[in-house]
Amino acid sequence: MTPEGLKRKFYRRTRRSKNGCLIWIGARFNHGYGQVRRKGKLVLAHREAWKMQRGPIPEGKDVLHDCDNPPCVEILHLFLGTHLDNMRDSAAKGRANRCHGEKHHRSKLNRRRVKQIRKAAANGVSHVAQAVRFGMHPSTIASVVKRENWKHVP
Repeated sequence: MTPEGLKRKFYRRTRRSKNGCLIWIGARFNHGYGQVRRKGKLVLAHREAWKMQRGPIPEGKDVLHDCDNPPCVEILHLFLGTHLDNMRDSAAKGRANRCHGEKHHRSKLNRRRVKQIRKAAANGVSHVAQAVRFGMHPSTIASVVKRENWKHVP
């Protein structure tokens, strides 16, 4: 398919929103970013939009959203930056570390369970046994015990 044909096919999967974003209405990854298949791989739609409109993405650079709207592929809302730039932008806009611990929507643990896990580990209960009990992977239990996760729980 020609580059123009690829562009037409790509942009058929978008719709303009009232705020000016060009929203990807095709398949999306879990966090809302558009996904498209290129050469047998799933890739981020906003990165593909950048490549089609502006050319290659330099090594070490990410394509960032000025509009903070993950499904947006509007080239005027995209800019290049490093991962650190992205983290700083996120923090400056109040999006960094939105929630952690039991407030996180995918959390399987809470403070009480974390304390139980740590106490059981101190008493010699294996990570595997606790993983079975709590329905998670032993490495998750290990990271709780080692305080790599749930650091905020004493």
